[in-house]
Amino acid sequence: MDTSAADDHSDEPLTPVGRLLLQPEMNQIIHCAMGFKNSIDIDAVKSHLKTSLLLSHPRFSSLMLRDSRGLQHWHNAPYVDLDRHIIVIQNPVTTSPVDHETAVNEYLADLSTSSTRLSANKPLWELHLLMAHNCGVFRIHHALGDGVSVMSLFLESFRTRGSDGNEEKILGRGRRKRVNGEKGWWGLLIGYVGTLWFSLVFLVEHAMRSLWLCDQKTAISGGEGVELWPRKLATARFRLQDMKLVKKAVPNAVSNSCLESNSESSWGNKFGMFLLPIYYHKSSDLDPLVYLKRAKLVLDRKKQSLEADFSYKVGCFLITYFGAKVASWLLYKMVCNTSFTISNILGPQEEIAIGGNLVTYLKVNTCSLPQALTMHMVSYAERADLQILVAKDIIPDPTFLAKCFEEALLDMKEAASSHE
Repeated sequence: MDTSAADDHSDEPLTPVGRLLLQPEMNQIIHCAMGFKNSIDIDAVKSHLKTSLLLSHPRFSSLMLRDSRGLQHWHNAPYVDLDRHIIVIQNPVTTSPVDHETAVNEYLADLSTSSTRLSANKPLWELHLLMAHNCGVFRIHHALGDGVSVMSLFLESFRTRGSDGNEEKILGRGRRKRVNGEKGWWGLLIGYVGTLWFSLVFLVEHAMRSLWLCDQKTAISGGEGVELWPRKLATARFRLQDMKLVKKAVPNAVSNSCLESNSESSWGNKFGMFLLPIYYHKSSDLDPLVYLKRAKLVLDRKKQSLEADFSYKVGCFLITYFGAKVASWLLYKMVCNTSFTISNILGPQEEIAIGGNLVTYLKVNTCSLPQALTMHMVSYAERADLQILVAKDIIPDPTFLAKCFEEALLDMKEAASSHE
């Protein structure tokens, strides 16, 4: 959309990562599905949104426009018409005799093909109310903000009255632990050398993956154009208590403070990525905790490096000096050259509600990528749900994959219990 209104000095230019996420190759929309305890009251939802921080946030009340030079800007809309953003679907979203979860996942899978866009004639978000399934689906363009930013805004907007207002408690976030802070100068020196070495090795691998190095082809490999293929979606469900039990069996395992920075983080798209090696092990006799310990060793090295920070800063550099198209092409190549993507975010530890209607589950996925398999996990209250999005012509049965993940955690839980 081209308009001179974007020349207004009050307009705010898109961030480098925001421009990247609007490129055709990497056009990403976040889908956040919320299940409700009771039937949906449309008027109550609208009333809640009108007074919430979500609607007053600049990103959720701004249009994405281009000025006469083709530069993209956020332009504040004088009025947000909720009737254009809230899409009410009265009838079941599938004619097949399936349960609510399967029906909602089929709906999300259809929305997740990269050809499904959000209209640029309004702020880049929508709320689909699936009345027959007691579910609301927020569609939010990734250019508005990353998962941590959006989740923080959700918590501020949909916090229940009984909450004590402690954001760190609700988010489950804490400050980062100091690394090697108590090991003396020799320990610090070794730590810094390790950081530099691992950073160099992993950044070289990043560059190679973006240009020519490709994962070995397997039964789940995707590739260029696969983002346009039809999708299926399945959910793997986990109990946080089971995860905590397994965590105790592995010394210094990943904790909340390692996953999230402090609560003073600002709004935006500030995320990096790790390239993780995944190995196939056929033996069933091996202690399942061995896999976890191996994964922890790799993650320790990744966290010690600056790979995620550099991947973000290098991306911003490329976008600023070479343009979003070049950066998008390189990122698209990296995704094509790797097997799958997995991400996770810490959600609320306490229940949230919209229009007085308690949310019973929270699930997140994004638009499809040129991979045949993408996975997104978010925690909520005492559970964590993993959304497994697949290209159904390559992976026809993601439900079987979800069951494998669930059984793997139970196997690790059993092994952890036997070690106590």
